Amino acid sequence: MTLSGAARRIRDLVSMDQVLAFYGYRPNRHGTMVCPFHGDHDPSLKIYQGSRGWYCYGCGRGGSVIDFVMAHESCSFRTAVLMLDRVFSLGLTEPGLDPEEDERERKWQAALDAWAGAAVRYCGLMKRVYEEQLRQLLKKYQEAEEMNEKYPMRMGPEQYAVLTAWKEDSEYTEFKISQADQLIREVKEWRRKAGRVRLRW
Repeated sequence: MTLSGAARRIRDLVSMDQVLAFYGYRPNRHGTMVCPFHGDHDPSLKIYQGSRGWYCYGCGRGGSVIDFVMAHESCSFRTAVLMLDRVFSLGLTEPGLDPEEDERERKWQAALDAWAGAAVRYCGLMKRVYEEQLRQLLKKYQEAEEMNEKYPMRMGPEQYAVLTAWKEDSEYTEFKISQADQLIREVKEWRRKAGRVRLRW
């Protein structure tokens, strides 16, 4: 599909509400919001339903969802079309339509892979460290408990400290292990979602 053909389909398929939600904007119940393109204090940007787009009665800017992205990202028409196609997974544009942007996308995805991989490896390392700490705590507790049963009179302050602190220390270490597991899951989920949203260039 040509770029102009993709643009026509995007105007039909993507609403202003979807684009505003992507950027984190929420119009009021009258369908107006503070304009992000000039020093607006009172809501002067009107959102129209369907494919009718938007218009700011303060600065005079307006247009379709594509025009909004162009204004928001300070980008070209081509870049806005490709971005909307990718963000909303429409599949309208063909790979290679813009080699420079494809290369930027490739580098961005590679950077995400590198960051996510490093984060997962770090969390995995910390999990192994805490697992080893838990094993050492258990070993010391078992040794102290055994001495307390066999030779209670020979128990020293260190052994008593191990017995009294065992529950708190082990629970804290188990919490850190579960926290590392949770972080690994969150990083993987973030990477999966980032692969869909793509770079907002």
